[in-house]
Amino acid sequence: MSVEDQAGVERRRSPLLISTLILGLLVLLVVLVARFYTDYLWFSSVSASTVFTTQLAARVGLFLGFGLLMGGGVFGSLALAYRLRPPVRRANLDSELLLQLRDNLDRRSRILMLLPSTVAGLLGGGVAAGQMQVFLAWVRSTDFGTSDAVFGLDASFYVFQLPWWRFVLNYVSFMVVVCLIGALLVHFLTGAMNSRAFRKSGNLKGAGKAAQRQVSILLGVTLLLYGIASFLDRYGYLTTQNNLFTGVNYTDATSRIPASLIVAAIAAICALLCFYNAWRVRWSVPGIAVGLLVISAMILTAVYPWAVRSFVVKPNEPDLERPWIANNIEATRKAFGIESCRRNRAAGNPVDGPGHHRPNLRTASASTRLLPVPFHPRRRSLQRGGPGNGLRRGRS
Repeated sequence: MSVEDQAGVERRRSPLLISTLILGLLVLLVVLVARFYTDYLWFSSVSASTVFTTQLAARVGLFLGFGLLMGGGVFGSLALAYRLRPPVRRANLDSELLLQLRDNLDRRSRILMLLPSTVAGLLGGGVAAGQMQVFLAWVRSTDFGTSDAVFGLDASFYVFQLPWWRFVLNYVSFMVVVCLIGALLVHFLTGAMNSRAFRKSGNLKGAGKAAQRQVSILLGVTLLLYGIASFLDRYGYLTTQNNLFTGVNYTDATSRIPASLIVAAIAAICALLCFYNAWRVRWSVPGIAVGLLVISAMILTAVYPWAVRSFVVKPNEPDLERPWIANNIEATRKAFGIESCRRNRAAGNPVDGPGHHRPNLRTASASTRLLPVPFHPRRRSLQRGGPGNGLRRGRS
């Protein structure tokens, strides 16, 4: 088949493909409209149409806001990385495959940057729209008037605010990681960074300084967000289930919470070193710092709590966990509104000795006496063996 015939086949197939895509989009649009209209009718039937409109507005706002944030961030990172490509073309690429990819990137740069950005924006907007209830709970949160026993914060912070801030932090962290990966790919395709540069020690002389600065700043932002997430993890222990109850126990208070704060400080220092590396462009110091961060995080968040739990808590668990169990009981009583109730001992019999009570036979016999219970008329007819019930008359 000649080139003209192949081009004719592609031209003949293209209208069918476009028609199929348009039909699929129309079907999807009809399904979504039918679903939303059905929900609106149901909410209107129970006089709660404002609830539907509020939820719909929140979903649309979250989808557009976070979708544009994700898509714009990815596109901006890719566009900046492509703009920082080296001026000399082909001279600093390692293989023929990279040459072909570089040629395709030069010919279709806008499409190759818009396509992943659009997909990332749609996926990110869909994920954010699914957090509608968390967002509305954060927007309309009210104080409970009860503070926790560990940090002294109002209980509404753990119910309304902490889940939302965790989602925002995880979302932004994922976006920055995607931007970092995309920038690295573009830098490798354009030859701004190559494998020979990473095999060197100290400065990456085989890589462009502009590309290194972008990667260094994105890595610093990632570490900074990791430090903030580690700082927020301290508050998450108050709603975490442990082996005894839900909340902070002795191991959390003495090892995990301080360890999270230490890891957050180390991550902040590593982020500052990465920002400094964007100016000095020397990767040896931030590389060592990131390695120490990984090792210290493993020791502080896994090994150290396990040692405290195994060698300190278990040999003397009742005494060490008693105040934390008391805090949990007090919080539970306040949550159910029974904190004003007091426990009173019932009047008993004289005590013969420590831990022993004298039995009262008269009281025991009276408490075990059975009272007559009248039978239901239907049950009496069944026991008499009425007509059609198939039962014989029992013994009297």
